[in-house]
Parts: sequence; structure tokens; C-alpha cells
Amino acid sequence: MTWGLSDYQVEAKDFLVSHAPFAALYDAPGCGKSFPGIAAAWELREPGKPILITCPTFLTRNWSTEIHRLYPEASISVVEGAGYTVRYDALMADVDIVISGYYTWSATQKQGGYLYPEIARRPWSAMVMD
Repeated sequence: MTWGLSDYQVEAKDFLVSHAPFAALYDAPGCGKSFPGIAAAWELREPGKPILITCPTFLTRNWSTEIHRLYPEASISVVEGAGYTVRYDALMADVDIVISGYYTWSATQKQGGYLYPEIARRPWSAMVMD
């Protein structure tokens, strides 16, 4: 699906897919890297394995909005909280995409939570880090 992607974003998405599983896009903020990342991860997804997107915590809702612009049919779970308040059900939800903020990961680890092992145990189709 390339609706909503400009020519350079389609080229970036194709680059990411062709260099999977390890590829990166580097550019200044606001240059349109999120859509190619979303589109590449969507193209690489496997049945029963969600995509994990990790970004600054304040951007988790933005990512959800951007994903729905490209893929309105996508089911999304946003993992929020830190430490013992993390909603593990959100992490383990049967959805297409799980979005988590970096702070959720780091605060959970520092407070003795179990987010890292849960993330490591779950099979993922793709991981996008913003």
C-alpha cells in the first residue's frame, strides 16, 4: 500500500524492506521518515506477529494517528504507564501494531518491572524505533 506516500517515501520504504531485518533511515526531524517506516513494517508483517513501534512517550498517540492515515484498518494497542502501572494486557493484545514509549521501557526496568522479558518473549513481525 503506497497511498499517502510521496515518491521519495516509497523509495525509502522499498529500501527498508529490501534491507530487512536491519535497516535505518536518518534525516532531520519532520522530513517524513515515519510513513516509510510504517509502510515497510506493514509490508513485512506476518500473521499472528504484531509490529512493535517504540518512540518517545509523548509521540505514541501521534504514531497511532499516522498509522491510521495510511492503514485505517490497523488495530493498535498503545502501552502506557511505567513500573508496576504498565498495562501488560496492552503489550500482549491481539493487534496489528503495539506502540510503546521509550520511557515506559526504561522506567519499568528501573522499577523492577517485567516489560523487557515480555517484549523479548513475544514474536514480532517488525520493530520500528523512532
